[in-house]
Amino acid sequence: GARHERQARVFALEGGPGGVVDAGSSWRVTKQAGLREVRRHALAKRRVHITFIVAATLVIGSLVAGVRPHDLTNVYDVQSWAGGMLVIAGLAIRSWAAGTLHKHTEVTTVGPYALVRHPLYVGSMLMIVGFCILIGQGGFVWLIAGTLSLLFLAAVSHEERALAEQFDAAWTNYAAATPRFIPRRLTTGA
Repeated sequence: GARHERQARVFALEGGPGGVVDAGSSWRVTKQAGLREVRRHALAKRRVHITFIVAATLVIGSLVAGVRPHDLTNVYDVQSWAGGMLVIAGLAIRSWAAGTLHKHTEVTTVGPYALVRHPLYVGSMLMIVGFCILIGQGGFVWLIAGTLSLLFLAAVSHEERALAEQFDAAWTNYAAATPRFIPRRLTTGA
């Protein structure tokens, strides 16, 4: 709407990505780039709400369809073990990452951040896949994971641009040496 267009204009005038401040057709290109950035930012800010809505829809849809979740007390149910272990692993990664992160003060390069740039998203994805398996909707894993991956990628793109602006060379060097989501090694080297 009008607010997004106003934000895009300010973004373009400040010389954001693709922001060429001159007359004529450059303004249209700048305005479009600014609007795209504003939309990405809005999507990134709403990722928690969207994730909750997707998860709630999956759970409610499963209950309405009469799908019974796996019994965590059944030691012979492989899917219970797999789903439970993924949820626990995701929670452990998120906890480790949150306890290590030095948000807005420096580029965190230790702990899980030595392995991947976005361990919080890795942990979240493991938890989501684990919950899909636990509630008996393993078939929907790809649909849910795919949808949330697109959402996470939009958020990550926005976050990485902000980090590059804030930390310049430190972020550039870290990003060049560390993969986004899938670690090249399984030890932090510390």
